[in-house]
Amino acid sequence: MEFYFNAKSVTLLFFFLQGLIFSALLLKKGIELENRSGCLLSAFVLLCVLSLSPWMFGFAGWYGVDGYREALFFIPTQHYFLLGPVIYFYSRFLMNPSFELSKADYLHFIPGLLYILYALVMFVTDVVILDELYFYADGRDKDLSPIYQFIGTAYVLGYLLISIRLYFAYKAKIFKEFSFAYAISYNWLKWFLIALSAILAARIIFLMIYPSWGDFGAKFWYYVVFSALFYYIALNGLVNTICLSIPYELPDLYLYQVAETPVYAIEDVEGWKARLNELIVEKALYRNPLLSLTDVSDELNINRKKVSTIINQGFGMNFNDYINSFRIEEIKKRFENGETEDFTVLGIALDSGFNSKTTFNRAFKKYTGSTPQFYIQKLKL
Repeated sequence: MEFYFNAKSVTLLFFFLQGLIFSALLLKKGIELENRSGCLLSAFVLLCVLSLSPWMFGFAGWYGVDGYREALFFIPTQHYFLLGPVIYFYSRFLMNPSFELSKADYLHFIPGLLYILYALVMFVTDVVILDELYFYADGRDKDLSPIYQFIGTAYVLGYLLISIRLYFAYKAKIFKEFSFAYAISYNWLKWFLIALSAILAARIIFLMIYPSWGDFGAKFWYYVVFSALFYYIALNGLVNTICLSIPYELPDLYLYQVAETPVYAIEDVEGWKARLNELIVEKALYRNPLLSLTDVSDELNINRKKVSTIINQGFGMNFNDYINSFRIEEIKKRFENGETEDFTVLGIALDSGFNSKTTFNRAFKKYTGSTPQFYIQKLKL
């Protein structure tokens, strides 16, 4: 197999091979762990590798060699109509691992399948039926058509914007519903969407500067940026797939209830505030690391929306911040009583209801303005 090794082809070859390895690892781990988000990320990385391939092989001289050139022509590599839905559903599965694809959801993949069918029709026509280049008589790769590149970029951008909107709606919702919101806020999903935004931003900039996507030399640096970013996504996505642990099953309704729940008047808000505080303290509900709004509403025997409204109107907080305030107050008292001499700071935090060191440190600094260690030092002084 001919392959002209030079600085450009070797640079892209590294990312090409690494992408194939990560795609295989993600698929393997996704199947082993029954993690569908891992399988979708495997598909995402594979689509990125395919998108990179014509540039890698192009710099290696394939477009100038008979046979190899035709292979690049007839094998579709730029699957934007598949990439958009894969990004969207990967985000959906991350936000809700119990999410199930409906029949309507599969319609998202039809444009991508039609493009593959279009490529197959061109191959059959030129190679099997006519035995001469008809569709490719101009000697240009259809995947690199400026029109297709512009449309494909807009298509992926649309799905990315939808995914970002859902992420913010989801994040706002869980902070109103769960006391362990930080544990399921999916910091990785945030960085995944940021990396994708960076890829699209770089792509749009290059499309504006160099509209002809077939201009190989001008696109090299874009594909270096693209490769580095999808490599980052593949590496961190693999770690997330292996380490992902969901402490609570989230119903899919949290993604679609984007609109705020209508606010209704509550009589005797101060009385309800007192009852709620008394319940949380007497039963030490805040020590439950998996406490949810539903748990509290069951204890009070009232509608969960009413509990949420009491917390919002009465305390000016969401549910997550409200419960964390009790946890922080208990921890501060235990610090003041000198319990750090007998217990670790993390042990005290976990015993008070926090489920991780990161979440505890973030909440403690938010409520006290200092780190736990600095707070303890001040007490000793």
